[in-house]
Amino acid sequence: MLSSTLASPYRDLVEVLPESTARRFHIAPMRFQNEQLLVGADSPPDEQAISQMLFFRRTVLRFVRRTDAWIDARINELYGDPPLDDQRSESKSSSCWYRPMFYWWEGRQLMIRCGGWSDENGSPVHWSGAQPLPPEHPDFLMWLWLVHQPQFRRSIEESELPAIRRIFQRLLKKRGPVQFKAV
Repeated sequence: MLSSTLASPYRDLVEVLPESTARRFHIAPMRFQNEQLLVGADSPPDEQAISQMLFFRRTVLRFVRRTDAWIDARINELYGDPPLDDQRSESKSSSCWYRPMFYWWEGRQLMIRCGGWSDENGSPVHWSGAQPLPPEHPDFLMWLWLVHQPQFRRSIEESELPAIRRIFQRLLKKRGPVQFKAV
């Protein structure tokens, strides 16, 4: 669990909002502001859910709307990736998780560590490997940017890639063409 190695401000957040509560209610602590804890949520929890949050008696919460992808990223950033059993969706016959914190170069190709589950003959099989991204790959610049972003130093499910592409495209529109040097 990453929470034990976090810097002091983050450690305070994870002590006030335990990982089990964050994952159960799909909320993520953001920061303290004016003696309130700002919490990212896709929608404000109902009164019954709030009453079940044990820490609520000691902390005033202020909910801020965030996307599911943002909440998942923040939870994984603060508490670490979920156990592998949680990553494998029973409703899917296969899944793929990219791990951009593990990347390297093979010649001019950027290599991203990945793994996942596939359903072969009714039996789930775990696999791991690397995704090669040559400079001509349509997502090459996005991945080159992504491996240097602290918020993405976690496992990324394949279904998150469209949202990440949109973030990267907005960044390009805002800042103009970005030049990256491939080693």
